[in-house]
Amino acid sequence: MLTGLLRSLGGYVLRRRDLRLLYGAMFLGLLGTSIVFPLRLLYAQAHGASPAQIGLMAASFLLAPLLVQLPMGWLVDRCGRVPVLVTGMAAHAVISFFYIVFSAPTELIALRFVEGVSLAAVRPAVNAYIADAVPPEHRSEAYGALSAAFNAGLFVGPLIGGIVGERFGYGAAFAINAAVEVLAVALVWGRVAEPQSREERRADEAPVSWRRLISIPLAGAYAATFCTQIVMGMFGSLWTIWIHDLGGSLTFIGATFNRVRAAADPARRAGGPLRRPLGPRAAAPADGTLRRRGLRVLMAW
Repeated sequence: MLTGLLRSLGGYVLRRRDLRLLYGAMFLGLLGTSIVFPLRLLYAQAHGASPAQIGLMAASFLLAPLLVQLPMGWLVDRCGRVPVLVTGMAAHAVISFFYIVFSAPTELIALRFVEGVSLAAVRPAVNAYIADAVPPEHRSEAYGALSAAFNAGLFVGPLIGGIVGERFGYGAAFAINAAVEVLAVALVWGRVAEPQSREERRADEAPVSWRRLISIPLAGAYAATFCTQIVMGMFGSLWTIWIHDLGGSLTFIGATFNRVRAAADPARRAGGPLRRPLGPRAAAPADGTLRRRGLRVLMAW
């Protein structure tokens, strides 16, 4: 009965203990960090940040991965998936606590940059772990479950953050953020080992040439991702302040983030299995179309 339930929920991936721990850690990590999504810009504004400085906070967070993503990928290949993953998660938990201590606008800009660096370590590490640990026939399902874990955390966190921020203040929300992320680190640290396939081929693996990394299909994917992130960066830097200026409470602002994820989570969860029959070339344009239509509906609402 339990096996049938797991198969209906996640099939192969949820029957594996290491992947369950990994997904649980990613859920808690995104839950923790998204608690302050509705609050961070208002927190900066309350401490005297100008609109330009608030924009710099968003820009510095996005600039950091642009500068360090490739070196972080190199570290993941050289030092291992799990060590880099745990280090990035632990660093992010510590940075979350620093928001309570450092609140000047320039300090917040710097914190956002360092936060972006820590996340740049987590993303390639968790993706590479799945690529190494999961057989090719289950890999799309594994990445779909990973997206579901991300979105489940992002679904719950903002609403909690709005309620906590409104009732107990910004500092309490940042403290809960850090505490939940520490729990995420505890799930992985010492419990998830380096994937076997990685250990077996470490000695004889050949480096991937730069020509393959900048091939035309990959360059197109990079450009599409870049354009999408420009839109999402603008959206993220304006949304909370806009709703707040319209009279929305912190709880209401958190609920607006929650509403977006309510639509995104089931769609992404289904996306993994659909990529197998459709293929990535068919799935990617569909994902872009859904994003555009979702933003239009949200703005109309």
